[in-house]
Amino acid sequence: MVKILVIIILAIVIASSFLSIQFFNYKEYSSEIGTSVYEEQNKEDFSFMVYGDTQKRSDLSEIAHRKSVEIIKREHPDFAVLVGDLVEYGGSEQEWELFNEINSKIGDIPFYSAIGNHEYTGDPGLINYKKNIGEEEYYSFDYKGSHFVILNSNAYSGVTMTGDKEKLRKEQLDWFKKDLENNKDAKNIFVFMHHSFYASGCGNDYGTLRNDLIPLFEKYGVSIVFGGHVSMYDRSFVDGVTYITTGGAGSSICNTPKCNDWSQAKSFNYNVVRVDVSADKIATRSFIINILETNSKEESEFDLNIINKKDLQKGDQKIAPICTSQNNLITGGAIFGFS
Repeated sequence: MVKILVIIILAIVIASSFLSIQFFNYKEYSSEIGTSVYEEQNKEDFSFMVYGDTQKRSDLSEIAHRKSVEIIKREHPDFAVLVGDLVEYGGSEQEWELFNEINSKIGDIPFYSAIGNHEYTGDPGLINYKKNIGEEEYYSFDYKGSHFVILNSNAYSGVTMTGDKEKLRKEQLDWFKKDLENNKDAKNIFVFMHHSFYASGCGNDYGTLRNDLIPLFEKYGVSIVFGGHVSMYDRSFVDGVTYITTGGAGSSICNTPKCNDWSQAKSFNYNVVRVDVSADKIATRSFIINILETNSKEESEFDLNIINKKDLQKGDQKIAPICTSQNNLITGGAIFGFS
């Protein structure tokens, strides 16, 4: 009788273990994105961080880069994306050494990058970028049901570059259209590039860039487009698409306001952005690095924004007031230009 009871108990324990494994459905996580060894297959929530323009123009910009990396490491997102202008002079080995020394401090957090105009100034810059970052000038990847696209916006800018700019523009645009079509059923689509579409200061307007890409963002329901180039923070909302400018992890902060009727929030300070993605919401918030103001905290959170995917429909947006001189006042900044 005792033996029978022992056998029954062992059978129950083994069966329970098996059912537990089937229920949680753990799998080995071998993607290059992420740092966990195992994850639950049905877990959807994740986070990533975005920062840009880490190039060193002064001691302040180096401090901003180091502080940005500290924040990213502390927040420990699933991965981080840098939206270009990693260094001031792409051909300088010394600047790449400094960039790598600072940026490596994010530790085991996977890191992706778009090419900025400062890396795309002819052979030395592009060669150094590919040697230090990777060969691809534009590419995409998937993570937990969301699709991420990194573009080379230098195809639309006036910087000196090797090869045929128009050829790059056409090849990239054809690729982007196919990539979006192939991934149109993704839960979310996020796009990253160096040049920003909407910002409340400095920078330039790139008409061809807008004409080529904005209709595709709207057609395929892109959730957020991230850019840098303009050294500030700005969040704009236009025809169902959120545009975030985060060019403030280095460089020199913009001090020239510009009319932007679509802006929902802006700050002329160093900054990095965190994005939290769940099944039905996308939350964005900016960390402002207040190293420009003597009596302020070193860091503060700014502009928490929730995108509710169920309620978000094309054209359903807040209309910002028409630009006025009052609306364009700088809310803290420095006497520098733009990248």
